[in-house]
Amino acid sequence: MNYIFDTGDRRKLALYDNTNIISMCVMTHEYSGHPVILSGDYRSNLTACTLDNKLYYAYISTDNHVKVKSIDDIRTKWEFNETSDNIFLVTYNQNLLLFYTKTADSKNNLDNPENTSEITTCNIHCHVLSGDIQMGNTAMLMNLYETVNLPKPYADYCIKAQIDRRVNDATLQIKKDYLFSITSDLEEKYAEKHKLFKEGLNTQLTELESQLKSQHEQQLIEQETQLKSQHEQQLIEQETQLKSQHEQQLAEREATLKKKYDKKIKELNTTIDSIKLQYNQLMDTARRYKEDAAKWHDLYVQRH
Repeated sequence: MNYIFDTGDRRKLALYDNTNIISMCVMTHEYSGHPVILSGDYRSNLTACTLDNKLYYAYISTDNHVKVKSIDDIRTKWEFNETSDNIFLVTYNQNLLLFYTKTADSKNNLDNPENTSEITTCNIHCHVLSGDIQMGNTAMLMNLYETVNLPKPYADYCIKAQIDRRVNDATLQIKKDYLFSITSDLEEKYAEKHKLFKEGLNTQLTELESQLKSQHEQQLIEQETQLKSQHEQQLIEQETQLKSQHEQQLAEREATLKKKYDKKIKELNTTIDSIKLQYNQLMDTARRYKEDAAKWHDLYVQRH
């Protein structure tokens, strides 16, 4: 998965994977920098988040280890030798958390992600990388589910947890009602209540599943719209940059040609001035020759 983070200074950081390489580049509205290679042992499941203005990212390496790094240090900050899948790096109350599902736990779920009946086999694990949290994994995920677009395995886990909680609450309420409805016709009333309970519970479950599915689909649509808008904005910025570069090149070429033409004109003017000077000198010489000839002619006429 690719990520784009806003640095707050009119720049953006793009983090993306390509084959076994994780790269990063800086983008502004004027240019896009050259990619910088952060890691060369990437296999799958790139995930990233920011904490205290520092960008952290995690991935499954080619040796099947889970590695967590930051962009300002090529060294691995945390590494776990666990067969994991669906890793998810996130911040919660200024703490850095790494959620993951073990392959053996989530195998059935991953083979058939549409089969929600297999969700019970997906066990969520967590590493608290920084800070101290006195809260269970499920509670943290449920809090994150309200604000973060969780990956599908974690979203499915939260949906099931909500369904289980509501079912348990409904069951508890029904049991309380039963305690106050014990009479001589208990069996008849129990059968009627049980039937109503099942019908109401099925209705609630259907409505809840529809509501949660709609919320999840809406989150996906909003994320897709945001990514599309960012992509279009990048294309517009790149087009503007190329147009500006082209206009600058034309202006520089025009200035160079003008400079050459001015130089050529100056050389031609110098040549013309030199020709005029030579012409005037020849005219002066011819005039003197003419005056000398007239003088010698007059002397010759006087003698004869």
